[in-house]
Amino acid sequence: MRKPERKPIFISCAVIACLFTVFSARLVYLHVNKHDEYARLAAEKHTMREVIHSRRGLILDRNGELLATNLPVRTIVADASHIKNPEALAELTSSHLKIKKDEVLQKFATGKKYIVIKKDVPEDTAMGLAK
Repeated sequence: MRKPERKPIFISCAVIACLFTVFSARLVYLHVNKHDEYARLAAEKHTMREVIHSRRGLILDRNGELLATNLPVRTIVADASHIKNPEALAELTSSHLKIKKDEVLQKFATGKKYIVIKKDVPEDTAMGLAK
């Protein structure tokens, strides 16, 4: 009887051991040397924040008639340290906000730094005044 040759088995085991050594070396390289780079990439993919602005919905009855709605409003405030011509500003704000010019001038004369000109102004009017 002839002995089975061990050379092919030894070669195949050596090849498998070399492959595992290469894969292990690559794993150590990625884990040790490239850790910071891949951790940063992962954090960027999972921490993206997007703000979605939405408006509240209308409240309707079962026939579809409007029961309640939201009216977005703003408060119009002036910074007195930036006011150079109170007469012109009073003219502009009184015409947009439909209040008396003298009333606006009285508010400017209070000497406060921030002056509330009018509260509960519809957002469309406030945006028109901002332009």
